[in-house]
Amino acid sequence: MTEQSAKTKEEILGLVEQARKETDADAQPGEDGLQKAQVETRAGLESLRAAASFSFTQAAQIEARISELQAKIATAGSTGDRLDVCFARIDAVLMEIEEMRRQFESDSAGVLDSREQAEVEARLSPYYTTEIEREVMRAALNGAPLPVAQQNLAGNGVELF
Repeated sequence: MTEQSAKTKEEILGLVEQARKETDADAQPGEDGLQKAQVETRAGLESLRAAASFSFTQAAQIEARISELQAKIATAGSTGDRLDVCFARIDAVLMEIEEMRRQFESDSAGVLDSREQAEVEARLSPYYTTEIEREVMRAALNGAPLPVAQQNLAGNGVELF
């Protein structure tokens, strides 16, 4: 596009120069109308020359902007490709987590009934010396959340049982 614009500009300048030579050769010094026409023709040709120069400059700027946009498009494309890879990895991890959740749910489906829980608690209670340990054991047997540990700030206390 820039080369074509440059060729067009050269052709216009050649035609302008040729027209000026022909009007200079045909002009007679005594004819006012002809001189006035020559002045107007020269002004028109100068305007045409300025327009050709302007279009040539604009074409070069457009080419530069197109190159910049193409570079940005290439960068955005590679960024998109990297994001696709990342999302594929995230999807794979999410699928693994979901599978683990399903496996956990199926593994924990066999929670003991209340009679079995009481039997296991009775059997293991002698090994748990504090009440918090027993609460942890009961939470594990019932599938309940662990109890919140309470900090005793009153000093050293001994739990007797």
